[in-house]
Amino acid sequence: MPQVSSKTLQEIANAIDGEIQLGENSKQDLLIDSLAVSPDDSTFEDLVLAFDHKYVKSITNIKAKAIVLPYSIKDKVPSLKPSIIWVKRPRIVIKK
Repeated sequence: MPQVSSKTLQEIANAIDGEIQLGENSKQDLLIDSLAVSPDDSTFEDLVLAFDHKYVKSITNIKAKAIVLPYSIKDKVPSLKPSIIWVKRPRIVIKK
């Protein structure tokens, strides 16, 4: 997975105008230092961007430390172990 400059979950949420939903045993100062290119290839150490609606059905299978998801699917997502950063404008996140 691509290594990125380490940031906390809160720093990432602030940078992308996201709202954090803490996962099981997570804190806002959770350190993120790798980014998964695809939710299918994510590991328990990654932050993953899952903007495609096809991942909603298999979201519980994503192995990641944290997931960035579009706010538009919030009511369709079950409770998850990883922390989630909800964003209203996913396309802008990719540019940031």
